[in-house]
Amino acid sequence: MLNVHANSQALPDIDHRVRIKIMVKIFLPSARSDKHSRGEQTAIDNLEEDHNVGNEGYLEHSGRFGKTRFKDIYRPVVGMQWEARIR
Repeated sequence: MLNVHANSQALPDIDHRVRIKIMVKIFLPSARSDKHSRGEQTAIDNLEEDHNVGNEGYLEHSGRFGKTRFKDIYRPVVGMQWEARIR
């Protein structure tokens, strides 16, 4: 078993060979939905950002789509970059 965690502001940034294997999607404020997602872009655009109580986000898994709140969201270290190649 291999667990892969990826983040991107737009799904087209993730290679299509990997994208079809993604089981859980999390949409945070300013994320972009894709045409296969059950979430509408207008709903994602209206997510609240509040560092005191946590940022709202939508979680999509197994065809279900629901709102949740993430209290601990960390920004990545500036300059940190990961790369993977699929052969």
